[in-house]
Amino acid sequence: MKICVLNGSPKIKENSVTMHYLMYLQKKLPEASFNILNVANMVNRLEQDPGAYQEVMSSISNSDGIIWGFPLYYLLVSSQMKRFIELVAERKSEPAFHAKPAAAITTSIHFCDNYALKYIREVSEDLGMKFFDAYSAGMYDLNNAQERDRLEAFARNFLDFVKQGSAVPPQTLPLVYRPIELDLSSKPAANRPTGKKAVIITDEREEDRNLRAMTAYLKSAFGDQADVVNLRSIKINGGCLGCLHCGYDFTCVYDGKDEYRSVFEARISPADMIILAGSIHDRFFSAKWKQFFDRSFFHNHTPMLEGKQVGIVISGPFRQMGNLRMLLQNYFEVQKANLVDMVSDDYPEVEPVLAGLRNLADRMRSLAEQNYRAPQTFLGIAGHKVFRDAIFGGLRFPFVRDYLHYKKSGGFDFPHRNWKNIFLSGIMMLLTRIPNMREEIYTKRLISGMTNPLKKIVEQEKALDE
Repeated sequence: MKICVLNGSPKIKENSVTMHYLMYLQKKLPEASFNILNVANMVNRLEQDPGAYQEVMSSISNSDGIIWGFPLYYLLVSSQMKRFIELVAERKSEPAFHAKPAAAITTSIHFCDNYALKYIREVSEDLGMKFFDAYSAGMYDLNNAQERDRLEAFARNFLDFVKQGSAVPPQTLPLVYRPIELDLSSKPAANRPTGKKAVIITDEREEDRNLRAMTAYLKSAFGDQADVVNLRSIKINGGCLGCLHCGYDFTCVYDGKDEYRSVFEARISPADMIILAGSIHDRFFSAKWKQFFDRSFFHNHTPMLEGKQVGIVISGPFRQMGNLRMLLQNYFEVQKANLVDMVSDDYPEVEPVLAGLRNLADRMRSLAEQNYRAPQTFLGIAGHKVFRDAIFGGLRFPFVRDYLHYKKSGGFDFPHRNWKNIFLSGIMMLLTRIPNMREEIYTKRLISGMTNPLKKIVEQEKALDE
């Protein structure tokens, strides 16, 4: 049985954590032949060399099954893997994937791995593949015998799936996008100056007419306060390499070799309001946008957008993409930024788009003046705790700068350090061992005890009003 492994790491298989899981399976499953293709590492060559690209497509066509193998890079696949997926669509190579059984094996610290797994399923089903399942491993699960057994069981089940030629209904509905021509020629008058800076980051091209119209409209709304950064106009030499060179002091191996960091620090970091504008490519933004997200990892796991107002403008079938919506919300909550709204042109008429853009500009300016940030939901709180525990523990090295930041900023907010709550809870637990006290507490005191501290605040405020 021939299994084609598409390596989504920028590193070749010998240097990739993820690929060691696949090489382990290669040893454990001699009945299958694993052909590992370093498609992310060689994506530039695949773009420029039609022969090399065709070789990869032939390997995929001649395989019995496909495994997408990749590490998580900013809630998704790496920008290099993303570009490979785009190439398949651009060169109309979908037939090479059609009806192939597919699975995914990924490694991470389990920070938002759910979005990446959903994304690769959606991409697979859009390509007409029969998606079996995804396996999300911790980075070093391979060191654990039980986890090795679980990985092997997953792989054997996938091989059985391939042998049986099972039919599996897709979970993903095809995207339907009928773009309207946006006529936004009547630009809004710029609002009064607030002293707050705005930057619009876009990857628009000449042919992205709706995206260009929406960004031009917002530029007019913000007037002289708005800078526009087109990612296609600045020199970015490549995507994140996963080298972790930045872990000690945020120094990136690309520093001084391209314009990414200088533009980020001079034009993006000082802004109070940031608008991200992009078009949908498969189930995400473009690989150029993914490159932007990945390269921002020079700040490691520290929230570099804290306190900023963020708006997102999208050309494409965004209202049909729940996974992308949640991914973006999760990302900006963990960044401790305030995600104001997301506006798309996914409507059959112009007015909802105009209303969304007007509302976005007005709210961003108002909230920036108030320095407002919405409270975090589970997405941001859970994300913080995953990072907190990892940086305090196994990632303390090599992410030295992360550790120092969390230590200084109070990021290590473990519950066992709240001594007052621990002491009071201990006293109450002892009291509940006494039957009469337990009855008194649970039937008469517990509800009022929960609300009494809040009543005091309300009563204080009432007294101030009087």
